[in-house]
Amino acid sequence: MATYEHINQKVEKMCQQSEDFSVRVPQVMQRRIYMIAKQNPLNNAKEMKEMERMVTEKPIAFFESWTQMAWQALVAQQNIGQLMFSNCMKLSLGQPISLENFFYAVNQEALHVLEKGMHPIYSRVAANAKRLS
Repeated sequence: MATYEHINQKVEKMCQQSEDFSVRVPQVMQRRIYMIAKQNPLNNAKEMKEMERMVTEKPIAFFESWTQMAWQALVAQQNIGQLMFSNCMKLSLGQPISLENFFYAVNQEALHVLEKGMHPIYSRVAANAKRLS
């Protein structure tokens, strides 16, 4: 019988990351807006580079996030498909199957997809907050 303790730990980690993310994003935005308002960024190479980074990193992080989620979704589909095939074979041979284990595996695969999608964005926000502090 599968336990959900492992999934609960992953969900807790994702909740903590989401909370941290929701606190850091406004801080990064505030620091960048302050930097722009404080001086003319066109006259300062450091601030110009930061503004360029601010514009280019968003679509890159978005693309990385969706790409990693797509690849992980393919892996998840394969794993769930193998489990379904295995369960069908067990049923055809008259062996019992555990639907709880199947739903546990589906939940675990869904969390893997979400983790892959969250990682590129969260790591960039954390790096920005650290760099701009």
